[in-house]
Amino acid sequence: MTQRFVIRNQDGYYLSKSKEWVDGRNPAVVVNLLHYDQALNELIEANSKDIWVRGSVLEVEANQKGRVQLEIIVPEVQEQLPVDLAEEVASNDVDEDVHEDVDESGTGLSHDMPVPRVNEN
Repeated sequence: MTQRFVIRNQDGYYLSKSKEWVDGRNPAVVVNLLHYDQALNELIEANSKDIWVRGSVLEVEANQKGRVQLEIIVPEVQEQLPVDLAEEVASNDVDEDVHEDVDESGTGLSHDMPVPRVNEN
């Protein structure tokens, strides 16, 4: 086994050869370099394109073919069905106080509130 260097961001994604962030499930597409300074340069380039990236250079094991063994720390996203808002509204979960100050015209002006007058002098 040989040592290689990879770049991982603050969210647990690895820098790919196409300069995109991937989860690391396919190690063949992840940038892996022999030297730390090369990996550091790649990290600086990635950070110059996206200033919000907080990455680090990690030393990892690689097999004879140069494939790295990565730790997958990104949780698998489970497919979630969208919330049916019509059911939520139908169940009367809407706060009734929100609609009290709106008149029939939809202006939001209550009839018992005085209307401000502009002084024309």
